[in-house]
Amino acid sequence: MSFFAIALMPEGNVRRIIRETIRALPGHDMFDLRAGLPEALYLGFYEKVGKKTIVHDFLREAALLFAHLPATLTFSGIVRRGGDYFIAPGESLDPCVKDAESLAAKLGLSPREPPFFFPGAGFFCGADVTSVEAGTFSFRHLDAVLLKVRTHQPLSRDASPDGSEALSWTLLARIPRRTGPNRSRTPRAVL
Repeated sequence: MSFFAIALMPEGNVRRIIRETIRALPGHDMFDLRAGLPEALYLGFYEKVGKKTIVHDFLREAALLFAHLPATLTFSGIVRRGGDYFIAPGESLDPCVKDAESLAAKLGLSPREPPFFFPGAGFFCGADVTSVEAGTFSFRHLDAVLLKVRTHQPLSRDASPDGSEALSWTLLARIPRRTGPNRSRTPRAVL
């Protein structure tokens, strides 16, 4: 089974901090299949229903995902959404989720039911985390990304530690968020 994910991915040093923070949380389950995705703010999970030019169209339209983002994203606590725990942003990402839904419709994608996990909630930590402390961090540099995700066995909520389920993903496209004096220019695509 394969599907697509639209997400906002911070730079590598921030992803490392997030990964270390999540792994240090009591109750973190490294065998949860969903923990195999890269550290990112997932805005939605979609299935292909139309166009064949998804990557090209994403590169042309993805800058709209930055329209409702605050200048700096700040994260400090863990919240529960849809039965899972997330390192939550200080401001709601709901407008960004709506932008992702609009972009997905332009790309010929329809929402995946059920979603892989709750879109726009923050950085995924798992289903059984027991801590509500995650430290505080912030960043402003990030990329809009389009991922193709594949599960190699029927997907269930509980991945088994014996490896009977597997997940792989491919980064199809990435658009950097422009910050600073040249931010008004059209973002360049990175494949």
